[in-house]
Amino acid sequence: MVAVGLIESEHHRLSGGTCFSWLHALDLNRFNITLRRNVQHSGWVPHGTRPGGDVDVWMVRLATFLEATGEVADQPPVRSASRRREPQPVVVVCGLSEEGMGDALAAGVSGVVLDHDSPWNLAAAIHSAFDRRLFVSPAIMTNLRDQLAELMRPSDCQRLDELTEREHDVLICIARGLSNSAIARELHITHSTVGSHVLRILRKLDVANRTEAAAIAHRVGLTGLTQVNRVPLRPTPMDGVAVSQAMNRVPMNDIAG
Repeated sequence: MVAVGLIESEHHRLSGGTCFSWLHALDLNRFNITLRRNVQHSGWVPHGTRPGGDVDVWMVRLATFLEATGEVADQPPVRSASRRREPQPVVVVCGLSEEGMGDALAAGVSGVVLDHDSPWNLAAAIHSAFDRRLFVSPAIMTNLRDQLAELMRPSDCQRLDELTEREHDVLICIARGLSNSAIARELHITHSTVGSHVLRILRKLDVANRTEAAAIAHRVGLTGLTQVNRVPLRPTPMDGVAVSQAMNRVPMNDIAG
């Protein structure tokens, strides 16, 4: 059974209420969780050892946590806290648009949940905090989908996004081992234009030479592409056999599109 301690703010203590009244209404015993006691945040040390051996995980409102953290003696403010701090058995409760979630995570909390999260999410957060593992409400993760997707993308892909379509073509040719002269012939551009593209590619990818640029292209799978379907070919007289052979080299989706 995981024992949970609730940290109340001074405001709720003076008013005689509790910010966790909704939590008491949940049947948490079925999740192997018990609510053990309430304490005022002024007597709580968020980054120290457990103030009471009868509590495994602490739950606290985000605003109360940030306030308490700033008041702790010999502790830096949350906004300047080290991001390498070990996870603490603390779950903060907040609103979806409430500021300070990142500060709380940087300060070492193990869980961030919303006050309208389901009992299953709350239980998952509490057990994760008990195991010193991170849990963030699925609603928060959904709200940050775009930022998470960008964060999880390989850095190589992010740098490739800066290249123009023509620079992509030149990079593919570089990865195939073609010289500037060969690239100029294949893409039907001048040798000097190829050189300009190569310099811009090296700068945008932040690499020192063609070999490093080619390595990036190989890592992200660009070498499986070709330019023949993207660059207009010079018209030449073709008989029926030549036309058939040429069509067989072009994927059907490119013909349809």
